[in-house]
Amino acid sequence: MTHADSFLNENDVEPEISDTAQTAEQPGYRASLYATTWPVDMANLNRSNAVVGAGLPLGFSCEDVRVDTVKIPFPVFAYTRDLDEVFVLGGLPGVLSGYVADIDGLPSGSSPTEPHLTKYNPQTGETIKLDLTMGDGFAYIGGALVHENGYVYVISQAYIYKINPDSMTVAAGRALPKAPIPRNFLTIYNGLSTSSSGHLLTKYFSPNVDASTFFSIDPDSLEIVSTADYPGASPRLTVHQLDNGEEHLYHLNRFNTFRFQLAEGKLSLDEDWLSRFDPYETGQDENDEPTSPVIAQGRVHYTTNTLRDVDQAMRIFWQETDVTYTSDKPPLVGHELLPGSNRPGWSFFHLAIDDFSGTIVAADQGAKALVAVRIGEDGDLDYLWQKSITVSARPAIVADRGHVYATDYANGRNHLVVLDLFSGEELCRIVTPASRATVATIVVSAANEVYFGSNEPGKETGLFHRFYLPL
Repeated sequence: MTHADSFLNENDVEPEISDTAQTAEQPGYRASLYATTWPVDMANLNRSNAVVGAGLPLGFSCEDVRVDTVKIPFPVFAYTRDLDEVFVLGGLPGVLSGYVADIDGLPSGSSPTEPHLTKYNPQTGETIKLDLTMGDGFAYIGGALVHENGYVYVISQAYIYKINPDSMTVAAGRALPKAPIPRNFLTIYNGLSTSSSGHLLTKYFSPNVDASTFFSIDPDSLEIVSTADYPGASPRLTVHQLDNGEEHLYHLNRFNTFRFQLAEGKLSLDEDWLSRFDPYETGQDENDEPTSPVIAQGRVHYTTNTLRDVDQAMRIFWQETDVTYTSDKPPLVGHELLPGSNRPGWSFFHLAIDDFSGTIVAADQGAKALVAVRIGEDGDLDYLWQKSITVSARPAIVADRGHVYATDYANGRNHLVVLDLFSGEELCRIVTPASRATVATIVVSAANEVYFGSNEPGKETGLFHRFYLPL
């Protein structure tokens, strides 16, 4: 199939936003997102991985929790719209299966599958799979979001799709620019977000090259509205609005943090908010490959090491959203994520932060540990608890219920574990049919349900799990 600017069929209709979508008062900034409890894979544009009013209810009995599992090829990211709609973005295990293998110690068994968006109805178990085969960029899962206009947008292999979620058809799409030759074939698009004006935001980077381009895209026409060039890296995008109404797109590379100001879809570099790294206080002003920015309580948080071949323990650091930073100021230094640990650590995923209490939950997949900390008034870290578990999926927080959802690969099976946010006490452990660890997101629903995908590299298909209490 050739690339075309529009794929809207004459029989397709504009999707309508359902009046039945149940919402909760969510922490964080949610402009231009469809009004459900978990409209994007990280819960809100602050990327805090925290929601309220969702997941298993307070006082639930672990023995009463049921698990439904459906087959979906290599599921990674998940999103919700209505209570009977979950969208799963998956495929391309050739890149991610190495992470799974390093966690569970089994062969990677990589057998690439085509990228896809699959709609799953948890009430009926029905799945509808839409193959995303129009792109010819580097094989990577870019990201998706459920827009307030009713469409689902997906970035995959240097191509953007506008998808009608009711009919699961491509309403429009277009190829996106690639990095200049000779890095053209390594153009990786990752991260898809939206501004308060509704414009789509994305970026590409090319490994080992200090160059990236950031794009603002019109959600109706898919035309590129604005571009900005600045060295970027693998972390995904974070959008945040200050109390004064200013809106910014946050990002970072191996050497410094930065942000763009957003105004009606236009991107402009904020010259007064740029800071260098020195997380290990070595004087080298470098951070191996930092995680995506997470914003909570007026701070932007990061950790070191998304790469698996590191030789340093993980560090965490932060900066204020309303403070001026310039490159001539002292660099950001890190704090130990796991106190006293010299074990090399890494995590494919970023932090989860309770926007209300400021409790930070971080997974160290290399050191096989989960830790909860808070930033004290003295600017140091207060350590709340630490668990030695083989965590692989990205943890999620339900703030008002005090729950943390994580996975633990143990005894040849992947488990969902529910922990107390403030004490780390294990409240529930549920075994799944998955025989591998997973790099995927955990999603909680307003229908008192929890979901996560098991990639299962080397297997015939991946698995997608639903945890719920029967009526």
